Amino acid sequence: MNRLACFAFFLFVLGVAFGSCSQPEQPEQESVNAEPVTQPDAATKEALVEPEKPSVLLWPSTKPPALAGDLFDEFPWLKETSTWFSPGCGDGQPSEARNMGDYAVGNGYSFSLTGYACPLHTLHAMTGPTYQKDGGFFADTWMELRNTTQRYKVEKGYLLRVRHTPILVTQEDMGQVSLQTVTWAPMGISGSSLLQQHVLLRMVEIRNQTKSALTSLKLSFPKAIDKLRSRQRSLVVLRPNVTVSGDTPEIVLGELAAGKSVRVVLAYVMTNGEESLSEVKQALGSADVGKLLVETRDHWRAWIRKAARLTTPDPRVNDLYTGMLVTTLVQRTYNGAISPMSRYTNFWTRDIVGPVRFWLAVGLWDEAKGLLEFYYKAASAKGVLANSYSLTLPDPQPKPPDWSKLPGLQGRTAAEAPSYLSLMHSWYRLFTGESRLSSAHYDMLLHSVLGQNIDAKGQLPFSGDETFRSAMSMTYGLPLEHKYEDCCVSANSSMLFVAAAEALRQESRLLGKDKDAEALKQKADVVRRATEAFFWKKEGYYLPFLDRTQPKEHPPYPDISTQALWVGYHQPEQTQALEHVRTMVEKVGKPDGMWQLPAADSYKNYLGLGLGEGVYTGMTPGYVLSNLSKVEHPTAADLFNALPRIVSSSGNVAEYQVYSDHSAFQFLYDQSGRQSGDTTARFRPWEGGILMEAMVHFLTGFAPTATGDSFVLVPRLPNHWPSMKWEGLRFQTSTFDLSMEEQDSVLTIKLSTSSTKPLAVQLQIPLGTKEAKSVQVNQVIFTYEKLVQWKPFGHTRLQFPTQSVSQTKPLEVSITYK
Repeated sequence: MNRLACFAFFLFVLGVAFGSCSQPEQPEQESVNAEPVTQPDAATKEALVEPEKPSVLLWPSTKPPALAGDLFDEFPWLKETSTWFSPGCGDGQPSEARNMGDYAVGNGYSFSLTGYACPLHTLHAMTGPTYQKDGGFFADTWMELRNTTQRYKVEKGYLLRVRHTPILVTQEDMGQVSLQTVTWAPMGISGSSLLQQHVLLRMVEIRNQTKSALTSLKLSFPKAIDKLRSRQRSLVVLRPNVTVSGDTPEIVLGELAAGKSVRVVLAYVMTNGEESLSEVKQALGSADVGKLLVETRDHWRAWIRKAARLTTPDPRVNDLYTGMLVTTLVQRTYNGAISPMSRYTNFWTRDIVGPVRFWLAVGLWDEAKGLLEFYYKAASAKGVLANSYSLTLPDPQPKPPDWSKLPGLQGRTAAEAPSYLSLMHSWYRLFTGESRLSSAHYDMLLHSVLGQNIDAKGQLPFSGDETFRSAMSMTYGLPLEHKYEDCCVSANSSMLFVAAAEALRQESRLLGKDKDAEALKQKADVVRRATEAFFWKKEGYYLPFLDRTQPKEHPPYPDISTQALWVGYHQPEQTQALEHVRTMVEKVGKPDGMWQLPAADSYKNYLGLGLGEGVYTGMTPGYVLSNLSKVEHPTAADLFNALPRIVSSSGNVAEYQVYSDHSAFQFLYDQSGRQSGDTTARFRPWEGGILMEAMVHFLTGFAPTATGDSFVLVPRLPNHWPSMKWEGLRFQTSTFDLSMEEQDSVLTIKLSTSSTKPLAVQLQIPLGTKEAKSVQVNQVIFTYEKLVQWKPFGHTRLQFPTQSVSQTKPLEVSITYK
């Protein structure tokens, strides 16, 4: 399936026709000889004027609505909601999908998106009892509250998410009445597994906000009952004890006294032809719904606690981090896969990269391993490397093919996506120290690299499914569905290949496969030479592609240019890498730190959406933030502080976004569930994972070294934060904690671990424009000349020799500024 085929479909419906390098100066390297701090005498102290301390900069925040009523009296923890919440569907509030937040409930079996349709509680793109959408999603369903004369309309609506969970709360003020919902997919339950496999639950509270009784109230549920091929969705009303049926099921509520409320409890049940709805209903009949809600909360809180825990003075930063953990994990299936649940479903080769990279960085190693193991099983069952796979594995599992005897890769696996396989396995080994996964999957990994389609010049094609293609076409004035795979060779495919081949070479050497290691080195060298010869320009950037049919060259494109550093084709200390970043900032850098090119004239007002400043993919901010952080570029802080504008009000990113207002580039909302789905897609685990891993990297710089025997930390305190703490970071067999505190011109970094095995850490401290006067390590003056300052772009990074940290030997570094 073409990932952006809806562009062509939509145009058809509308009848639209569109028709040798110069080297920069080496970064400054200075030795630092720390001097003891000289304390001023009493007279000098009196003469000193205490400089005004800069105030802590917090991301902009809006006060959430107060949550009150019987539901929140019974479950007061429901009021512990994320600072990322979304208004919608009321007077003066957003009502177009592209300007609204995106949320989901799910448990690996049953799933639904919500938050970007009116009314705000609308359940969208629902699927179950598996995440595979075969034949489409169930149609949107919502609730309508009426009396004999009117349908109540929303005046103010809000959607909130309970912290550390995908439990969702909506509050909709309708003037005379308010309607509140709590929606969740049960997990970690002690009762029947049928409920976890087939059910989404919702509590509804309706309150009379007037001083007199309201009569003849009815609550209806349009399209709640739906059938899709062999699957069906049913509505079971648990409270009150009534049975509903028909195309639009309805509950008669009758009279509601002044100031009183009534509660309705619903179960959306999804079954298929082989399963009995009556069994699920029987399990629901004996279920304690309140207990299911609490157990789901406890399950998610425990799951989120498995990841490293971040504490900063900014609740928006803390909530964005844990929110993206929820976004990625809620799209993880019961059998260990992950699926982009807006529009696509399926298990995509490239779409697992963001979650793998994010989860490895924050210690969710089992979840990352599960994705790589699922991929191997799915590829083995299909007998080939494919662009995507079904989320359902055959039983019994077939034996894998003889990967060495398969023909070369073609079509959408001819290049690009297969390179991610060896990269992900290498990242997994470097973080965990575990090579068994690479060993078990080795033959497939070798095929994924050496099977790619490299031409006689050492160039690689496009896969034809890169997400950035249509956005790039809008930039260069080409047709949206321009066939890059037919006309062009790709710098992106080339950089990915080199990084993948070099990564797999290391795995080969560890496994004693020296012949393979040499073959991989030769291939990597050929493609690297071709990449530099054909794509690198003396002006200091890479061409995005070369068209075999015409000589025209195009400006550098961010999603391609960022790959050099992001995948390891370049190393940050390389002169060429620094020149490349400098050039990209000059050519395409924006005041907020983003790298962005404007749309071509033919697309500036495409679909009336005002695309003059262009469209970018949800990966771009993450790619750019990662690049800027790696080379200590001052605009990294600007981009970090642009994140509250870049993400949606719920803290998520879309497949495509409009740069002018960072809204989702969404021109098709599929209410029916049967058409081509949201275009472009929302609530993305791939793009979200890339963005959040980049934020983690900006704050910590945590990464294994190339040899895997030590790791790098580059922790920073942005926005004049007085402190930051990370607990439960993981490297190989150990966990460790990292804290930073700045007070009275003294920066203190502490590193501790419960491990008795020493950890080797290469600590680097960004100082920005400040200068170090004194440096102490474990209260000893640090004076040796190996401590250097790295200033590639004028901001200083102190680089320490490798330090040893263990349970009995924590590390404390104190830096006093001049």
